[in-house]
Amino acid sequence: MDATTYPDLVNISNNLGDTKSLITHPSTTTHRRLGVEGRQRAELGDNTLRISVGMEDYADIEGDLLQVLDDLQVAAGYVPR
Repeated sequence: MDATTYPDLVNISNNLGDTKSLITHPSTTTHRRLGVEGRQRAELGDNTLRISVGMEDYADIEGDLLQVLDDLQVAAGYVPR
């Protein structure tokens, strides 16, 4: 399970540079050709997500991403102290 599964407002993309908010997973899209060693040299982990914030209302983007984080914590069984 990963964050790219959940966002409602933030679209999944392998190409950044739009007026809409986008999220991409560089290890499987833009930097895939570098291979594991190349991504390690670039300090790009397999858990890295790149977010390009668009022109939507800030509160909407924030709410969408916070909901993703909450859903991931629940799915992982995280219990706040």
